[in-house]
Amino acid sequence: MLSNMKQVPSLNKIGSFKNPALLFTVSLAILLTMLFDLTRIASIGVIFYLIMDIAIHWGLFRHLKKEVDFHPIIPLIAIIMDAVVLSAFLYVKYINDPLVIIVAAIGIILILISERFFMISHTNDDGNMPMGMETNNNKT
Repeated sequence: MLSNMKQVPSLNKIGSFKNPALLFTVSLAILLTMLFDLTRIASIGVIFYLIMDIAIHWGLFRHLKKEVDFHPIIPLIAIIMDAVVLSAFLYVKYINDPLVIIVAAIGIILILISERFFMISHTNDDGNMPMGMETNNNKT
C-alpha cells in the first residue's frame, strides 16, 4: 500500500518481494540492534513518540479546528503534559546517557530532511500531492 501511495520506493526490481516497508523496518531494527542496547533503543523511541504526539496534537489544534469537533483545551493540555514528560526524560538522559539525545536529534533531523525532500519531489506545479491510491479509487 505504501508503494502504491508513493510513500516508499517500489522494489519490484528485487523479484517477488512484495513488502518494501517491511524491508525498511527490518533493516532499521537490525541497524539499531547492532549499534545500541534495548534500553537506548527504547529511550530513542520514547523521545520520537513524545515529539510525534506533540506534533499531532499541535496539528489538530492548529490546522483541524474547523474540520474536527473537539474541545481545544484537550490537545493543549496533552501538549503541556507531553512537554513536561519529555523535558524530564531529556534531563535524565542528559545526565545519564547523552548519546541517546544526540542520536535522537540526528534521527529527527534526518526525518525532517527526508520529509522535506519527499514533499518537494512528490508535489506537482499546482501544489497538490497526487498519491497513487487516488487514481486507483477512481477506477472502481
